[in-house]
Amino acid sequence: MDSHNGEIVATTDMCCFCFDVLKAALQGQPIPKIKEYPFDDYRCALFITWKTAYPKGDDVLRGCIGTFAAEPLSQILAKFAQKAAFQDRRFEPIELSEVSNLWCGVSLLIDFEEGLKAYDWKLGIHGIIVDFT
Repeated sequence: MDSHNGEIVATTDMCCFCFDVLKAALQGQPIPKIKEYPFDDYRCALFITWKTAYPKGDDVLRGCIGTFAAEPLSQILAKFAQKAAFQDRRFEPIELSEVSNLWCGVSLLIDFEEGLKAYDWKLGIHGIIVDFT
């Protein structure tokens, strides 16, 4: 498990696992077991992003779904890889013919903290949760 300053970080292996899950689901094969990959039961929230890659870097979103609930990574990585690929209502489900042109992003959400001011965050670095209650 890779870490940075004692915290877990997303790895290439996590993205490869998501691709293996996607291909297995599309081909009607059993979903790979997480044991085959070097992830332990670190608990975190996450988002999985699928994009179609284009040569000039104009990547296009194909699906992105995640959760703010901290759950064991071994339980939610495959679940949200599939949800992002097949259940993002903004898009048609991903098809096998698209896989070779996709890239996958795994965003692990850690260290939630309350902001002191409305603009106490940086675009591209932080995510925000807005609660109107």
